[in-house]
Amino acid sequence: MPLYEKVRLELRELVRSEYRPGDLLPTQTEIVHRTGASAITVKRALQELAREGLIESTRGKGTIVRRFEVADLHAGVSSWSESVSGFGEMPQTAWTKIERRTPPERVRNLLKIAPSAETFRIRRLRMVRGKPICLMINEIPAALIPEFNRHMLDCESLYDCLHRHFRLHPARADEDVTARESAANERKHLGAQAKVVLVVTRRTFLANRRPLELATVVANAASYRYQVELFNQPNR
Repeated sequence: MPLYEKVRLELRELVRSEYRPGDLLPTQTEIVHRTGASAITVKRALQELAREGLIESTRGKGTIVRRFEVADLHAGVSSWSESVSGFGEMPQTAWTKIERRTPPERVRNLLKIAPSAETFRIRRLRMVRGKPICLMINEIPAALIPEFNRHMLDCESLYDCLHRHFRLHPARADEDVTARESAANERKHLGAQAKVVLVVTRRTFLANRRPLELATVVANAASYRYQVELFNQPNR
């Protein structure tokens, strides 16, 4: 593990255990004395924490602790659980509801299934540190996951479960991100303070271009940050 990563983990634990949002962190010089690391290493560790959204530097004041928010980083086709785990958080599920149904026309068209075809609709309230973060709905053609049941959802990552039980793996995805006022039912689960929500709609495909799922994430915009990594295509 790189030294800056060790310092980052130490500082992250310090922020979570001893500081509240708005609190001022020690100066870089004080952190250097505390950790025994070089100024360059400490600066890199602080930059990584800022990238996670845990801290921010303010001119004339110093480095302060930001309010709690979840950073959902997308690099490739990754699940919500993988994105959250990548930032050192533990994804949790408050409740899960599964139903087999004949979906509305819009869903059928997006999943490219027949009018009589059925889907499994999986609804979950996802949490981090015991705090509700987002409502998640995944809709998958029943033909791809026959006899799916609650016992097969035996891990936090739905993609891991699909691979383990049905050997299904998403090859690509398209996403649409919008912000809007929350509905009463959404505030019931996310909290009254969730007046504005961020809605991420994703459609994933198998390697043969067949739609695998239609997923919707509804999160409190005040505590959810959507990040994407972009790469240049090599010249051909």
